[in-house]
Amino acid sequence: MAGSAYVHVVDGRLRVKVPDLKGAPAVACVMESGLRALPGVESVTASAVTGSVVVVHDPEVTEPAEILAAIRALAGLSDPAARDPTPAAPFPMGGMLAASLARVAFEAALQHAVRVFFLPVCY
Repeated sequence: MAGSAYVHVVDGRLRVKVPDLKGAPAVACVMESGLRALPGVESVTASAVTGSVVVVHDPEVTEPAEILAAIRALAGLSDPAARDPTPAAPFPMGGMLAASLARVAFEAALQHAVRVFFLPVCY
C-alpha cells in the first residue's frame, strides 16, 4: 500500500488522507474499530468514499504521532506521513471560516448518507 498524501492537525483533531482506503469499506471498518481502542480517542470516521480518516482525540492523552502509528499498523502502510504533523495555523475569521464549516458539514452529511445507504455496518 502506498503512504498517505495528506496530514492535517488542529489541536485534538487529526485528518489523514489514505488513498488505499478509497473503495475499501472493510478496511475502513477495521481502521475505525482499531483507532477507537486507543486511549484518548473520542471519535473516528474512516471513509472508503473519500479515503480519509478523521480522529477526534484528547491531545493530553494521545499524541498525533501515536495515532499515525496506529493508522500505519492498521492499514499496512509503510509511512502515512514522512514527518510528525504540525498544528495548522488558526483560520482567519470571516469567509474562509464559513466556507470551511460549510464544507465540513457537507462532507459529514455526505458520509452519513453513504454509510446509511451503501456501506456495511462497522462494530
